[in-house]
Amino acid sequence: MRLWAHWASHDENEKKQIFGTLAWRSRERTVFVRCKLSPEELTMLGVEGGCEPRSTTEPQKSEIWLDEAFWRYRVTDFIRAMEAARIKLVQS
Repeated sequence: MRLWAHWASHDENEKKQIFGTLAWRSRERTVFVRCKLSPEELTMLGVEGGCEPRSTTEPQKSEIWLDEAFWRYRVTDFIRAMEAARIKLVQS
C-alpha cells in the first residue's frame, strides 16, 4: 500500500508524492513500513525499532517491521507518525 500526500505548492501547482509504504510479510507475520521520517523521528513519536534502509537509492528515510501486538496496542502512535511524515514532506 502506498500513502500519498496531495498539496498545492507555493506557486499554486498541485503536487503529489508518496510519503510511506506498507507491505504485509506473511512469513514474518508483520507489516513492513517505509516512510519519510528518520529512525530517530519515529522513536520520538513512540514507534521504536526503525532503521535506515539498506539501499542507498531508497527515497524513504526509515524502515520498520510492526507485529500484531503493535497494531493492537499502539496503532495511534503509528497514525501520528504517518501524519508527521506527511507534514514533513509537504513542508519541505
